[in-house]
Amino acid sequence: MDAGNKVSQAGRLIGRVAGFLPAAHYAAFGGIGAVVALAPEAHATPIQFPVTDFTIPVTTAGIYINVATGATSITPSGVPGWDLNPWGTTNLSWFDNTTGAHGMMRFPGDPVNEVGNLSLGTLVDSSATFASNAAGAFGPNPGQWTANATNYVGFQFIDDLDSQTHYGWASVVIGDTPTDPSRKIHQIWYESTANTGIAVGNTGEQQVAPSGTPEPSTGLLLASGAAGLLALRRRRQQRS
Repeated sequence: MDAGNKVSQAGRLIGRVAGFLPAAHYAAFGGIGAVVALAPEAHATPIQFPVTDFTIPVTTAGIYINVATGATSITPSGVPGWDLNPWGTTNLSWFDNTTGAHGMMRFPGDPVNEVGNLSLGTLVDSSATFASNAAGAFGPNPGQWTANATNYVGFQFIDDLDSQTHYGWASVVIGDTPTDPSRKIHQIWYESTANTGIAVGNTGEQQVAPSGTPEPSTGLLLASGAAGLLALRRRRQQRS
């Protein structure tokens, strides 16, 4: 059963609940309807970059990445149509291809032109602001980078395969300092559908709500609705 049929089945089941539950009971049970409304990420189809855990060299060249083709190189000529370029000998900076819509996402609401360390569940889409050739500031404040931790970035790029704008996220492991040679990109994921946002942390296996908590799957919604129906029927049988 495809995702659309699952959502449709969930809707029909919830409709049945609404059809015979008293209004007060349905209001208490209304969380199911509220969860179904989280549809934007429910239909996301993320694609994983084929290379994981690759080092970001502490050099002025860094590493060049073509997100769609999966190619990497320490020279731009080695990766035609490259999209991302983390680099730096004094900080971790991010350069991007200036052709078309490329760039690293700034932390929402941060007026400074920096690459933000994003929270899980942050939506990367056209509403965001993207920085070009910028670094991330390290510190304790929201949006700042953290040492000895996994940090998350969002980005936009032009997919070589369809020449359209796509959005993605990456997990970046940082050591004691921004230039610790252990720094690396752990994973990169991007949304396969052009001009469609993706939540940081979304790998397609579970959806990450803006609060950072996983959204229930459609199967869980169906199970919850069925359990509610069964419980109500049992109560009615006991009363009769």
